[in-house]
Amino acid sequence: MKTIEQIDEFKRLWTLFLPTIFAPKDAQILLFLEKFMENDLEHGLRRLRSKYAQGGIADSDAAARYLMGVLLNEELRRVGSTQTRMLARQQAAKQQEVTR
Repeated sequence: MKTIEQIDEFKRLWTLFLPTIFAPKDAQILLFLEKFMENDLEHGLRRLRSKYAQGGIADSDAAARYLMGVLLNEELRRVGSTQTRMLARQQAAKQQEVTR
């Protein structure tokens, strides 16, 4: 999918989830698209919709900041779990060497 199509798709999802808040500018959307995976973006928009429904989001800037926070947390969680798995594998390999 071309970048313009991805931006348009993001805007469609944003409008679907947050009909009364303007979508971020294209440059901000492009940053989201370049840095984060599609499923994380959808997850982030769903979390944003929930926060918005609770009255926790007042405007477009606050929405974009909240979304960025959710996306960064997801990325940190994924990296952390990957590092944990790698560490566990290393420890298991060391344990096997000791038992040999």
